[in-house]
Amino acid sequence: MSRALLALAVTLATAAPLVAQPKKADPPRAEAKTEDTTKDRERILGLSVGAFATFAVVSFLTVGLLPTWVALLRGHPNTAPILAVNLLLGWLCLGWIVALVWALTAFDRPLGRHRYRRPRYEYDD
Repeated sequence: MSRALLALAVTLATAAPLVAQPKKADPPRAEAKTEDTTKDRERILGLSVGAFATFAVVSFLTVGLLPTWVALLRGHPNTAPILAVNLLLGWLCLGWIVALVWALTAFDRPLGRHRYRRPRYEYDD
């Protein structure tokens, strides 16, 4: 019986410290959260910069080149010079306004043969 008690005591003495020791493999919770939030902030900042760059490019293509778009849609004969003024001086407000006014000015549009009619007084009677 003494051997059995001795074996039980040895077993309990060696097993008790293994149960009471904390796990060393797990990092503390506070450090894990700090790393995650830092990575999240970097990811969000990267998305913000990308979204801003996309917004800036789309804004420039729509609003910045508005005089060129107007000239193209109207079939303006000076579309190429309007584009040049718009690209070279459009970043100045004055250059953009000049290009827009130029694109909106009236011009004589040549009509095709199918739409052109001579006035009545030009006919030889």
